[in-house]
Amino acid sequence: MDAEEWSLSGSDAPLIERTDLKEKVIEVPLTMEFDRRTTEAVKERVARYFSSVRVGRFSVGGPKPEDVEIVKKDLKYVPFWRVQATYACRYVRRGSYRLKIPRDVEEVKVYGKLQQVVGQRRRLSDLVAAVGTSSGVGYGPVRVSLTALEGAMKSGVQNVLGSKDREMGRQAELTISDAEELASFAQSVRLCFNANLGTEDKKMFHALENVSSFDPLSKSARRHCVSVLYDKEEVIKKTKKVAVRRPDISPSRIVEHELALNRLELVYVPFYDVNVEAKGQRKTIKLNALTKEYYKL
Repeated sequence: MDAEEWSLSGSDAPLIERTDLKEKVIEVPLTMEFDRRTTEAVKERVARYFSSVRVGRFSVGGPKPEDVEIVKKDLKYVPFWRVQATYACRYVRRGSYRLKIPRDVEEVKVYGKLQQVVGQRRRLSDLVAAVGTSSGVGYGPVRVSLTALEGAMKSGVQNVLGSKDREMGRQAELTISDAEELASFAQSVRLCFNANLGTEDKKMFHALENVSSFDPLSKSARRHCVSVLYDKEEVIKKTKKVAVRRPDISPSRIVEHELALNRLELVYVPFYDVNVEAKGQRKTIKLNALTKEYYKL
């Protein structure tokens, strides 16, 4: 959803984008070498990728790990975008409030507009009826002394205003509805994208968070880098879609909002492309040197 579709009324302020941050190009240090132990682990893992016949829980016809031969292994550096962005928004919305007021207040005007008091306002006839009940005076042209009427009136009004019965008494709350509020909202997002495929990669994000230190991209690594197909402009667009979102309460109008990039890194992660052969068949797997995960190609 675009920001201009959020508001219920009025025109929105344009989104300010502070995304001219220069990317930092770094690499994950290579700590995994193809020693004897790694080679044995690779053979055992990839043996299952060759064709075999499955009988129940068992597979027959597949090669044993010792039958697997590593024909070729190529070191490649796969690029990932790591980005952090902050979005902040100030907006106008509609709201309502309930305030405690003195019990003898019957109506309130705010800026000349009459506000509603919670509960049904008592009519003067209700007061008169209560007075009549408390003094023994009913409806009709019954004459009573002024002193008696004043005493009954005072007693009746006290009974009405002090009554615990919500129908007899009135709640001492004021409801201010359709109030215009100026509110703010902000959030920060951290994302990771495969710069070769253009897909978000949460698993790689967490793996990179655990790397203690990175190195500047070296000349030797540059010779083995996979091309960046998902460029800076594309990753900013993707980040914008995630970071810029509507506040929880629908705004009447966006007063100002801003998107800022706090971090933009192009991280190259070492992978091994391994060509293996067994029983006349060849397979290629990809081994992540950072997470030690295998991918069948």
